[in-house]
Amino acid sequence: MLEHDANCDPAESIRIRLSLHAGDVIEGEGEWAGQPVIAACRLVNSAVIRRVLAAAAPSPLALIVSDDWYAAVVKEGYASGQGYQQVWVQEKTFGSLAWVKGPGRTSPPGLRPEDDPGRRHQPPAPQSPAEQVPARKYVVKHGNLISDSTFEGDVVFGNKYGNSDPTSRGGAR
Repeated sequence: MLEHDANCDPAESIRIRLSLHAGDVIEGEGEWAGQPVIAACRLVNSAVIRRVLAAAAPSPLALIVSDDWYAAVVKEGYASGQGYQQVWVQEKTFGSLAWVKGPGRTSPPGLRPEDDPGRRHQPPAPQSPAEQVPARKYVVKHGNLISDSTFEGDVVFGNKYGNSDPTSRGGAR
């Protein structure tokens, strides 16, 4: 890989984000599924590892491992812990501790304050009134809005395509 990068245009260089996680997976029709697969995908596609790889140039590799993998492999002495730093990864509904490394470095470059695991317990900043969406926008379709904070009727759960599960109807009062 390093030989390739040394002899090619910078736009054609190879850059690799690698995530490691462990767990039982489900073998589907030509693909793998399950929570461990989702965790590994969220880690490798996270903003944290993308920033580390971008800042690690000219190194072609950045590594992110789950907290579970780190505990089972690195803490147990099966791999060196040199150069790892603990981070908080938040991607979509996935949030977890992880460990990042820029191989050949004493600490991973490109980290931001929001990557600090200690910040994950802080509540999100409150929304300004202009950013808040009133509940009435969502509930008047299926019931009666009594006041700005009271709704009488059925709540229907579904996805953005309009598919709903009739068994999930409940009287929200």
